[in-house]
Amino acid sequence: MALVRFLASVAGSRTNGLFFAGDLGQRIFQTPFSWKSVGVDIRGRSRNLTINYRTSHQIRMQADRLLGPDQVEREVIDTTTAPWYQGMVPGLNVMPLMRQGSGSTLVKWAPKTYFNPHRHYGGEEIYVVDGVFEDEHGRYPTGSWIRSPHMSMHKPFSKEGCTIFVKTGHLMG
Repeated sequence: MALVRFLASVAGSRTNGLFFAGDLGQRIFQTPFSWKSVGVDIRGRSRNLTINYRTSHQIRMQADRLLGPDQVEREVIDTTTAPWYQGMVPGLNVMPLMRQGSGSTLVKWAPKTYFNPHRHYGGEEIYVVDGVFEDEHGRYPTGSWIRSPHMSMHKPFSKEGCTIFVKTGHLMG
């Protein structure tokens, strides 16, 4: 929430100095919070979108078309030397397995790492490379494969630590 506080300070007291848009189906915050507590007064100024002219799938299809034909080449990534990046929560590191598009990633979970509940538009497949991956549906040791359908939801964590291969967004319908 420090980032929201910073943005609020930049906007100052200007009316409509900030604009936020979000999708609760892609929620990344662990728990609801008070906008006022971080310096943003939205009373009487927040709105719910009642008409959405595009689905997430349609938006992604258009974005993929912008990549052009040079973005569909074969790729080889040496995972022994490729960099790891800080994930969305402490204890999570990610290695994107593509230079084009999205969806295939190695994810390293430190012991006692907990992620926010979230929904998967287009589904998700997970292969546990090492360790034990968990969510509210079960415990998955090395060698486990999990296939979750379009719009499935879970709250993943790892008590012991693990490395998983994740592919998302390809299981429409």
